[in-house]
Amino acid sequence: MFTEQRQHPRAPISVEVQYGEVTEDVTEYILNISRGGIFIETFSPGDPDTLLKLNFYLPDTGHTFEVTGRVAWSRMGATAEGPPGMGIEFVDISDHDANMLENFVNSVLTLD
Repeated sequence: MFTEQRQHPRAPISVEVQYGEVTEDVTEYILNISRGGIFIETFSPGDPDTLLKLNFYLPDTGHTFEVTGRVAWSRMGATAEGPPGMGIEFVDISDHDANMLENFVNSVLTLD
């Protein structure tokens, strides 16, 4: 049985994210977000432990986030667990941005 290991609640969302190893040259969609990371839907996920530069704008915050994340895991194709993509753990994010993300997630979850 799978045990949930996330430290932070996550919220469903659909916003564009630009990312890449050197520059943010790939555009895909974030499907869920938390204070600690995101899930990016993609048919070309990165290898685990790859560091990525990420750039995304969240509605209602008026803020563009520029953070560094690590590919924590990837899924090559759609399965019963979800669509293809990769789980990204934030490894370089300011306290200010992390707090903004937490407030955003809490506001989305409160609306549900």
